[in-house]
Amino acid sequence: MTDKDLYIRAIVGREQVYEQEAVSLSYKFYERPGVGLNSVSLSKKPDFKGMVSLDIPLKNIDAAVERVGGEMYRTGVVQQYVVFPQQTGRITIPGLTFNCVVLQQEAGLSLIDAFFNGGGNIGYSLTRNVPETFIEVKPLPQPRPSGFSGGVGQFSVRGDLLTETPRTNDMVTYRLTVSGSGNLQLLTAPSITFPADFDVYSPKVTDNTKVLAGGVTGDIIFDYTFVPRNVGQYDIPAIDFIYFNPSDGTYQTKTVPSLHMNIEKGNRSDADLERERTLRSSDIRDIKTGTVRFDSEAAFIWWGTSGYWAVVAGILLFFILLVAVLRRHNRANADVVARRRSKAVRQAKRRLRLAGRMLKKGDQKAFYTELSRALNAYLSDKLSVEVAALNDDRLIYEMNQRGVSEEQFSPFRQLLEECGFARFAPAADGNGANELYRRALDEITRLDNLLKTVDK
Repeated sequence: MTDKDLYIRAIVGREQVYEQEAVSLSYKFYERPGVGLNSVSLSKKPDFKGMVSLDIPLKNIDAAVERVGGEMYRTGVVQQYVVFPQQTGRITIPGLTFNCVVLQQEAGLSLIDAFFNGGGNIGYSLTRNVPETFIEVKPLPQPRPSGFSGGVGQFSVRGDLLTETPRTNDMVTYRLTVSGSGNLQLLTAPSITFPADFDVYSPKVTDNTKVLAGGVTGDIIFDYTFVPRNVGQYDIPAIDFIYFNPSDGTYQTKTVPSLHMNIEKGNRSDADLERERTLRSSDIRDIKTGTVRFDSEAAFIWWGTSGYWAVVAGILLFFILLVAVLRRHNRANADVVARRRSKAVRQAKRRLRLAGRMLKKGDQKAFYTELSRALNAYLSDKLSVEVAALNDDRLIYEMNQRGVSEEQFSPFRQLLEECGFARFAPAADGNGANELYRRALDEITRLDNLLKTVDK
């Protein structure tokens, strides 16, 4: 298997960025039809020198079909990162090695041997190397404004007093929320000048961000806790949040208005305050006080009572009904494979009618998609093989097992290939589409007759 049959390449979102600007980095596989790629994994975690990297979690691989150099490839993203350059100049994105497993059909296996050997597929391990690539990182404009937060992106900011009625010796929380997209996780808490007779504690940081292909988005919350010691009128001064917007290359300022507070007389002692402060810095929570309701023994179901026997009877009835439902379900699905095979032609023609309606509407892209889906679904139903496993080698093997030669199956396989190409390069007029539609009807009927003859 050559590097043209299966390869992986790095795709950089942008090759020229500012320092601290988010850059998407994707690793995408390309495989020719019939390769049978089963899994891809990194041989070792990359070392992104001069950058902060964040993994983008991928729940599954969304495979697609692309034309590369006149050939069709199945493609999909297998690894994604968002990187934030921490230095200027030319930065190297290191080359990576991926471990790949491809499944190939073992020729000559009987159906029984194939059943006990994972369907007759053999896994082959191989590696694919991705060469290093580069990005150019521009410095932020000089001079940087005084009070620059270090934020690079698009942001908004707001301030909220979470304590409705602040009192002396109460722990009061002022929340500063920075929202938007950019290097949110790299921000530090802005410095706020609180009144001199407030006891101020280090801010608590809460990360409510998501790492996506376009960068990091969401909120970073800074909770500033302070304790007023005296009654009176106080102000938290306005806060200027200065950041750099790479989309227009300028520094911008978002201002949080000043906040006026009326501190009232509280009832808590210094000992109460110290106890709450200790509890907040640990996993222990304060004991709740108040009335407690206890249930009497009569509220429980005891052995031998009428309530006990009613519960037992209900459980038995539930299990009897469950067994009856399961038996009915098993009888209804006793021979799913045979039913799929018997209805394969009927289902295929139903799907072809849908393709025909798309053709009449002039939507050629939808027509070729439905036509290809109808042909593949017919083979899947008739051969009891999942659509994802229908590569060339598997199809030829299944046909040979049913007495259909490669020459007999060749027209159907050629029709599948033409439908795949037509999806990405449709004909200028409708004559080609009409001809493919007619051939699809004929080929399904012809192949089904061949398979029925063999079954007899």
